[in-house]
Amino acid sequence: GEISKIAQEISLDSGMYAVEVVFKESFNIEGWLVAQAHIDMFRNSICIPNEIIENDNGKFYVWKIEDGRSVRQLITIEKRDGYGAIVDSGLVEGDRVVIEGFTQLVPGDKVNILKGLNV
Repeated sequence: GEISKIAQEISLDSGMYAVEVVFKESFNIEGWLVAQAHIDMFRNSICIPNEIIENDNGKFYVWKIEDGRSVRQLITIEKRDGYGAIVDSGLVEGDRVVIEGFTQLVPGDKVNILKGLNV
């Protein structure tokens, strides 16, 4: 199965998070089901949304801003799923990446930041 939703807060009654799972095969489950899951934890990692990653002949790039100019940055990805990617190299904490409008950029373009997000 694939996780489709995870509760934002722990249940005070059960001490657990509610999780919805979608299965490829249908079967009848009535009520609640308790399951054990293995979840990978990546501490001190840089995670980025898939939408900002460019794939160019099997190499991955993102656009970042250095000194007010656009830079196409080669990255390597440690792990990727339907939600985003964990960057292994190419970005460091504090780098500013472009999340909108990057398809129009060429290296060295002057970039005006309209709205910055701290993530």
